[in-house]
Amino acid sequence: MIFIPERALGPELGYEEIYEEEFLLVAGDGMIGKDRCLDGYSSVIDWKRVKDLPFAVLKKGHGSREKCEEIFRRYAVNPVIAFETSSNLTALRMAEAGFAVAMVPEMTVRLFQGARRFNTYSLDKVPITWKVLAVYRKEAYQNLAQKEFIKIAQRVFNNKGVI
Repeated sequence: MIFIPERALGPELGYEEIYEEEFLLVAGDGMIGKDRCLDGYSSVIDWKRVKDLPFAVLKKGHGSREKCEEIFRRYAVNPVIAFETSSNLTALRMAEAGFAVAMVPEMTVRLFQGARRFNTYSLDKVPITWKVLAVYRKEAYQNLAQKEFIKIAQRVFNNKGVI
Protein backbone atom coordinates (compact mmCIF):
# COMPACT_ATOMS: atom_id res chain seq x y z
CA MET A 1 0.00 0.00 0.00
CA ILE A 2 1.21 3.50 -0.84
CA PHE A 3 -0.14 7.02 -0.36
CA ILE A 4 -0.21 9.06 -3.58
CA PRO A 5 -2.07 12.03 -5.02
CA GLU A 6 -5.23 11.27 -6.96
CA ARG A 7 -4.57 10.21 -10.54
CA ALA A 8 -5.77 7.72 -13.11
CA LEU A 9 -5.21 4.22 -11.75
CA GLY A 10 -5.04 0.91 -13.55
CA PRO A 11 -7.97 -1.52 -13.20
CA GLU A 12 -5.87 -3.79 -10.97
CA LEU A 13 -5.63 -1.11 -8.28
CA GLY A 14 -8.06 -0.19 -5.54
CA TYR A 15 -7.93 2.86 -3.30
CA GLU A 16 -9.34 4.64 -0.28
CA GLU A 17 -9.39 8.43 -0.03
CA ILE A 18 -7.30 9.57 2.94
CA TYR A 19 -7.76 13.35 2.82
CA GLU A 20 -8.07 16.39 0.56
CA GLU A 21 -5.62 19.28 0.73
CA GLU A 22 -5.18 22.67 -0.87
CA PHE A 23 -2.44 23.36 -3.37
CA LEU A 24 -0.75 26.65 -2.41
CA LEU A 25 1.66 29.16 -3.92
CA VAL A 26 4.71 29.78 -1.73
CA ALA A 27 6.91 32.86 -2.01
CA GLY A 28 9.70 34.49 -0.06
CA ASP A 29 9.35 37.90 1.54
CA GLY A 30 8.88 40.66 -1.02
CA MET A 31 8.23 38.35 -3.99
CA ILE A 32 4.47 38.95 -4.02
CA GLY A 33 2.74 42.11 -2.89
CA LYS A 34 -0.91 43.07 -2.90
CA ASP A 35 -0.40 44.31 -6.46
CA ARG A 36 -0.05 40.65 -7.57
CA CYS A 37 -3.20 39.49 -5.74
CA LEU A 38 -6.82 39.62 -6.78
CA ASP A 39 -8.40 42.97 -5.98
CA GLY A 40 -9.87 42.74 -2.48
CA TYR A 41 -8.06 39.45 -1.69
CA SER A 42 -4.62 39.90 -0.11
CA SER A 43 -3.90 36.16 0.01
CA VAL A 44 -5.26 35.02 -3.39
CA ILE A 45 -2.98 35.47 -6.38
CA ASP A 46 -4.09 36.98 -9.67
CA TRP A 47 -2.68 34.74 -12.39
CA LYS A 48 -2.48 37.65 -14.83
CA ARG A 49 -0.15 39.41 -12.39
CA VAL A 50 2.13 36.50 -11.41
CA LYS A 51 2.63 34.72 -14.74
CA ASP A 52 5.96 36.52 -15.27
CA LEU A 53 7.48 35.24 -11.99
CA PRO A 54 10.03 32.42 -12.06
CA PHE A 55 8.67 29.08 -10.83
CA ALA A 56 10.37 26.20 -9.01
CA VAL A 57 8.58 23.01 -10.08
CA LEU A 58 8.98 19.29 -9.65
CA LYS A 59 10.45 17.21 -12.44
CA LYS A 60 8.10 15.72 -15.02
CA GLY A 61 6.37 12.56 -13.86
CA HIS A 62 5.77 13.73 -10.28
CA GLY A 63 2.17 14.19 -9.15
CA SER A 64 2.86 17.78 -8.05
CA ARG A 65 4.28 18.62 -11.49
CA GLU A 66 1.19 17.20 -13.17
CA LYS A 67 -1.01 19.32 -10.90
CA CYS A 68 1.08 22.44 -11.63
CA GLU A 69 0.79 21.83 -15.38
CA GLU A 70 -2.98 21.41 -15.02
CA ILE A 71 -3.15 24.74 -13.16
CA PHE A 72 -0.93 26.50 -15.72
CA ARG A 73 -3.24 25.28 -18.52
CA ARG A 74 -6.37 26.34 -16.62
CA TYR A 75 -5.09 29.90 -16.25
CA ALA A 76 -3.36 30.06 -19.67
CA VAL A 77 0.07 30.59 -18.11
CA ASN A 78 3.25 29.76 -19.97
CA PRO A 79 5.49 29.58 -16.87
CA VAL A 80 9.07 30.72 -16.58
CA ILE A 81 10.61 27.61 -15.04
CA ALA A 82 13.70 28.66 -13.13
CA PHE A 83 14.35 25.42 -11.29
CA GLU A 84 13.28 21.75 -11.41
CA THR A 85 13.63 19.42 -8.45
CA SER A 86 12.47 16.02 -7.23
CA SER A 87 11.24 17.38 -3.90
CA ASN A 88 8.35 19.61 -2.82
CA LEU A 89 10.48 20.58 0.19
CA THR A 90 13.29 21.80 -2.06
CA ALA A 91 10.82 23.78 -4.19
CA LEU A 92 9.45 25.38 -1.00
CA ARG A 93 12.97 26.27 0.19
CA MET A 94 13.85 27.80 -3.20
CA ALA A 95 10.69 29.91 -2.94
CA GLU A 96 11.51 30.86 0.65
CA ALA A 97 14.95 32.05 -0.47
CA GLY A 98 13.38 34.23 -3.18
CA PHE A 99 14.83 32.38 -6.18
CA ALA A 100 11.36 31.52 -7.48
CA VAL A 101 7.77 30.91 -6.40
CA ALA A 102 6.46 27.35 -6.02
CA MET A 103 3.13 25.57 -5.93
CA VAL A 104 3.14 22.85 -3.29
CA PRO A 105 0.62 20.75 -1.36
CA GLU A 106 -0.60 22.09 1.97
CA MET A 107 1.11 19.22 3.85
CA THR A 108 4.50 20.44 2.62
CA VAL A 109 3.71 23.91 3.95
CA ARG A 110 2.55 22.49 7.30
CA LEU A 111 5.84 20.63 7.75
CA PHE A 112 7.79 23.89 7.82
CA GLN A 113 5.25 26.41 9.12
CA GLY A 114 6.74 28.27 12.05
CA ALA A 115 10.22 26.87 11.42
CA ARG A 116 10.84 28.72 8.13
CA ARG A 117 9.88 32.17 6.86
CA PHE A 118 7.72 32.19 3.74
CA ASN A 119 4.33 33.44 2.56
CA THR A 120 1.49 31.33 1.20
CA TYR A 121 -1.26 32.28 -1.22
CA SER A 122 -4.36 30.53 -2.51
CA LEU A 123 -4.41 29.89 -6.24
CA ASP A 124 -8.01 31.05 -6.66
CA LYS A 125 -10.94 32.34 -4.58
CA VAL A 126 -12.20 28.75 -4.45
CA PRO A 127 -9.24 26.69 -3.19
CA ILE A 128 -7.61 24.34 -5.69
CA THR A 129 -7.23 20.95 -4.05
CA TRP A 130 -6.21 17.39 -4.70
CA LYS A 131 -7.02 14.15 -2.92
CA VAL A 132 -4.45 11.87 -1.34
CA LEU A 133 -5.22 8.18 -1.70
CA ALA A 134 -4.08 4.92 -0.13
CA VAL A 135 -3.59 2.67 -3.17
CA TYR A 136 -3.34 -1.11 -3.10
CA ARG A 137 -3.57 -4.05 -5.47
CA LYS A 138 -7.15 -5.36 -5.63
CA GLU A 139 -6.02 -8.98 -5.72
CA ALA A 140 -3.81 -8.60 -2.65
CA TYR A 141 -5.36 -9.61 0.64
CA GLN A 142 -5.90 -6.67 3.00
CA ASN A 143 -5.54 -7.77 6.57
CA LEU A 144 -7.20 -6.10 9.54
CA ALA A 145 -4.05 -4.12 10.39
CA GLN A 146 -3.97 -2.54 6.92
CA LYS A 147 -7.67 -1.68 7.06
CA GLU A 148 -7.27 -0.11 10.50
CA PHE A 149 -4.18 1.79 9.35
CA ILE A 150 -6.26 3.38 6.57
CA LYS A 151 -8.98 4.36 9.06
CA ILE A 152 -6.43 5.88 11.44
CA ALA A 153 -4.77 7.81 8.58
CA GLN A 154 -8.16 9.17 7.51
CA ARG A 155 -8.93 10.35 11.05
CA VAL A 156 -5.48 11.87 11.64
CA PHE A 157 -5.21 13.68 8.33
CA ASN A 158 -8.77 14.99 8.63
CA ASN A 159 -7.94 16.31 12.13
CA LYS A 160 -10.30 13.96 13.92
CA GLY A 161 -7.69 12.39 16.19
CA VAL A 162 -6.58 8.79 16.41
CA ILE A 163 -9.42 7.32 18.46
